[in-house]
Amino acid sequence: GYKERSAKKAYQEIQALITKHNPQMLVCRDNSINGANLIEFCNLFEHFKKPWVAMGRADLSNSEIIALQKAGCRFIYFGLESGSDRVLNNFNKGIRSKQISEFIKTLHDRGIMPAPSCIVGAPDENRDDFEKTKHFILEHQKYLDIINVYPLRQTPGSDFTTMKIKANRQTQNRLNEMIEEFVTAGLRVFVGEQSAEYVLFKKVYPGPANY
Repeated sequence: GYKERSAKKAYQEIQALITKHNPQMLVCRDNSINGANLIEFCNLFEHFKKPWVAMGRADLSNSEIIALQKAGCRFIYFGLESGSDRVLNNFNKGIRSKQISEFIKTLHDRGIMPAPSCIVGAPDENRDDFEKTKHFILEHQKYLDIINVYPLRQTPGSDFTTMKIKANRQTQNRLNEMIEEFVTAGLRVFVGEQSAEYVLFKKVYPGPANY
């Protein structure tokens, strides 16, 4: 769950921070910008005239993406997780691969970089699921600047841990295979969120920057 704050209040706080620090760009560190007040927030954000980046889910509407574009949003970091609908369903993702495909293309068409991450080695991921994920990324390569990949790690309290489902034994092998194939295809591949974000930040603002 989450608590949605007032768009006006968030705008006022950001305005105060900009006045004090004058950053060249802004980074929204929330886990997701999705919410009922996103368009209102974007309308207010337009006044800053500064580039910014954020995380989101791949179910933003066209009107929300247009609002993000007008507000100066430059990339959206989001969880693709898998190109297999079976794995997405087992993750309780609530989004199918076709919707993610349309999301990537719409962001790209609006001048917002899609920055997806995918997970390798779900406990029930079979070879077909893995091939579908690779195919999905390569099929959308022209829309992507980078791809971030994660080996699945089961955290305490997660559904997989609670249900005592063991990790996929092929995780490391498949991670290595995916990286090699994507690099060979000309994609920039990162393992881990921080390294991927750093490269994306430098893409948005190449010079020395205060974030």
